[in-house]
Amino acid sequence: MKNKSIIFWVILSIITSFLVTTYFWLAETKVPSFVAEWVSAFGTVGAVATALYIQFRNESIVKVQNNLNKQNAVCLTLLNDLSDIRKELNEVFMQLANAFVKSNESDDNTITTDEVLALKSKASNILSEKWQLNSRLVEILNEGEQYECRLALQNMSDVVLAKIYSSETISDLMSIMNGDPYQYIDKIHNIISTKYQRINSLV
Repeated sequence: MKNKSIIFWVILSIITSFLVTTYFWLAETKVPSFVAEWVSAFGTVGAVATALYIQFRNESIVKVQNNLNKQNAVCLTLLNDLSDIRKELNEVFMQLANAFVKSNESDDNTITTDEVLALKSKASNILSEKWQLNSRLVEILNEGEQYECRLALQNMSDVVLAKIYSSETISDLMSIMNGDPYQYIDKIHNIISTKYQRINSLV
């Protein structure tokens, strides 16, 4: 509720108090003056109480709004991180595939070039560089949602990134790519995106 609404209720209370007080003062029944004074006092107290109540309510609304705005910003940060991870993972797949193709293969069809090792290390560090993705989930999600996201992150690390690091041939890499390596990132994205939409509906 805005300040002009508070002012409106205060003025309304004061006017009501004034009218009631005037009525008692001017009434033909000659109501004792102390009655009018008590009515005036109650009217003033009522006006102040109304103003304080609305002010406290307004402050509470502002706090809720600020909290929603903060959660909104966290959601956007994490969604951007997820987009970056997906983009980086896609780049690693493409670069690693090219490296496998270009590199000299040994007799047992394995590759151990510096370029390949560098790309594998890059893949392994994709999640660690996005530390907020794990630490800030608590700011926007409930315990169940946090568990699902952290489980997806763990699977991303154990199932996808670990396999990329251990891959030795183009066939290994293609097997990983055919297994939908983005599914865990997409799951987290859907959870946070749903939360983001829910917050926006309240803002």
